[in-house]
Amino acid sequence: GDAATRGYVVGASSGITYLNLAWANGGGSAAGGGAGEFAQNSGQEAHSGAKWESELAEALRPMERTGGLLPDVVYGQLQTQAMPPEVNIFREGERMQRALAHVRTLQEEVVPNLFAPDFHELVKCYEVEATALTTDLMYEAALLRTESRGWHYREDFPQRDDTGWLKWIVAEPDEKGEPDFRYVSVPRKRLEELGILESAAAV
Repeated sequence: GDAATRGYVVGASSGITYLNLAWANGGGSAAGGGAGEFAQNSGQEAHSGAKWESELAEALRPMERTGGLLPDVVYGQLQTQAMPPEVNIFREGERMQRALAHVRTLQEEVVPNLFAPDFHELVKCYEVEATALTTDLMYEAALLRTESRGWHYREDFPQRDDTGWLKWIVAEPDEKGEPDFRYVSVPRKRLEELGILESAAAV
C-alpha cells in the first residue's frame, strides 16, 4: 500500500486520516497492473480445462467439508498473536518467537482444514490464510531487524543502527514457494543529496 505515497517516511507514520485508505487504493492499483503485465509477459501457456477444473476443485475444498472451524474463529486466534501490545508494539525476541510458533501451528494444522458452509465463508477462509502468512512474514522480518526504527521498537535492541540497518528487508517466494528474505540498501547517496537522510532512516 505504500505505493500510494511517494515519500520516504511512510513506514514510520500512521493516523486517523484517509492515508491508510490511500495506501490500499494505490497498492491495489499498482499490484493489479503489475500482475496483469506479469501474466502477459510471463511466457507461460494458458492452463488447460482439466487443470482449471483441478484448481477450482481445490479452491472449493473448504465447502466440501461437513464441519470444522469457521474462519472467524481462527481469525480471532491470529489476532491474539498479532495485536497484544507486549508482542507487537513493545517487541522482544523471545515473545515474538512464541507468537510466531503459535501462528505457524495455525498455518500448518488449522488453516488447511477450515470449514466454509457458503461462498461468503469461503472468501473468509482465504482471507484467514493470507492473514496468517502476513503475520508470519511480519514476525520473521521483525526478528531479523535487530534494532529499533520508527514504529518498529525492540526492547532487546532499543537503539537505531544506521551503520548496520540502513536497508530494507524484502520477502519473496523461493522455488518451493517458501519465504526468502533479502536486504536492499537504502539509496543513501541520493537521500543525502536531497537532504532527507534522517527522514529516510526512520522508515
